Amino acid sequence: HQFIMLTEPKWWGNLRDQTRFYLEKPQESVIGMAIFFTTIVMIATSSLTLCISSLPELSSYEFWATLETIFVSYFTIEYVLKIWSSKGERLKRITEFMGVIDLLSILPFWIELLINSVIDENGSYGSVGVVLRLLRLLRILRVVRVSRYSVGLQLVGKAMRVALPVLRIFFLVLLMSVSIFAYLIHYVERGDWNEERREWEVIPFGGGPKVKSQFQSAFDGIWFSIETVTTVGDGDIVVTTSLGKLLATILMVLGILSIAFPTSAVGAAYIQEYEAAMEAKSSKKELKKKNDKLQNKPETGGKPTPEQLHLDYAELLTIQNELLELIEKYDPIIKLFQESPDQST
Repeated sequence: HQFIMLTEPKWWGNLRDQTRFYLEKPQESVIGMAIFFTTIVMIATSSLTLCISSLPELSSYEFWATLETIFVSYFTIEYVLKIWSSKGERLKRITEFMGVIDLLSILPFWIELLINSVIDENGSYGSVGVVLRLLRLLRILRVVRVSRYSVGLQLVGKAMRVALPVLRIFFLVLLMSVSIFAYLIHYVERGDWNEERREWEVIPFGGGPKVKSQFQSAFDGIWFSIETVTTVGDGDIVVTTSLGKLLATILMVLGILSIAFPTSAVGAAYIQEYEAAMEAKSSKKELKKKNDKLQNKPETGGKPTPEQLHLDYAELLTIQNELLELIEKYDPIIKLFQESPDQST
């Protein structure tokens, strides 16, 4: 029996590797930077177009549909090239967070196009129209794709993950506090029960006949507590009793703390990640110098100096250990800078 091994042509593999190089390391080539800036312009323009087309006086123009087709076609080609060029990592590329965002930003257009091609002749969408409207909302996810190209936004994400244990405990305490205050405010503000009308009634501010209370259940208290803690103060529901105002005052102070505490936690984590990133960036030059020294290469070119030619074994081991420690410590952050062209952030 003879078996024929099908292998891809060498030029095909080179083309795939070159495509991946342009897409993942755009800062290292002119073509890559051109693709990078085109993508950024496409994302910004499509997001702006999406907002402008929502204006009632402009929404009827067919021009928006043409632009949407251009944007989605570009994003689809980019997505397919990313998956195709990720040989051996395609499933990981598809299922990672940014891969899902890329897919969701283009999927509604093609689903809508497919539905339109098989819809009834009378043009009636029926219940499918509701699904289409929900899918169109996913187009706004294109804005999230900008984070792929910004080191600053990626550092914010890392800072959020670092601060997550602290934030989780804080929000748990905040949730319990809101729940307790919600029930207390409902109990204080609900007034008297009217059996005939099956509702709580209170005497309005300034006197007069009883009216329906704004705090009919604990859920009304939860809404008021959330409004107060988040310092929104919508004003659609207010407390009128002295004890209710006291509880609301405590909630206001709790609201200030609820803003200050997470902000300081995330801020501290961001500073830590930023300093580590800057240290990693500055260490790249130091790594190169140590590597040149290890290989007996002079930094200024020309022939090696006698000192460089006669490095003793102990010094070589010391340099090697320092290199291994630096690589182990900063390798993830160095890769982050190498993969993103937006190193200014």
